[in-house]
Amino acid sequence: VGRALRTPRWKYSVSAPDKDGWEDSASDTYVEQFLYDLEADPYELTNLIGLDAYDRITRELRGRLTEKILQVEGYAPVIIPAETRPSVQRRISIHEK
Repeated sequence: VGRALRTPRWKYSVSAPDKDGWEDSASDTYVEQFLYDLEADPYELTNLIGLDAYDRITRELRGRLTEKILQVEGYAPVIIPAETRPSVQRRISIHEK
């Protein structure tokens, strides 16, 4: 069971891991699942959810999704943020295999 929001640039999704899609159509609690920058990553290869550099956009999209669920389904669910991790640049040595 999940919900998602897509803008021209961003794709943001949450899921309810304790729910069964065959038996449950919604949840009162969701967990952040993914965030993709469709402009920089059109093939959705790099999940940005939880990276501290994207915290502002994640908060904004979380709020927009909550509002949309409220409008459509009549309730505002709790969305649990992903665990924050640093956005460090990855470095690979030419000698690594």
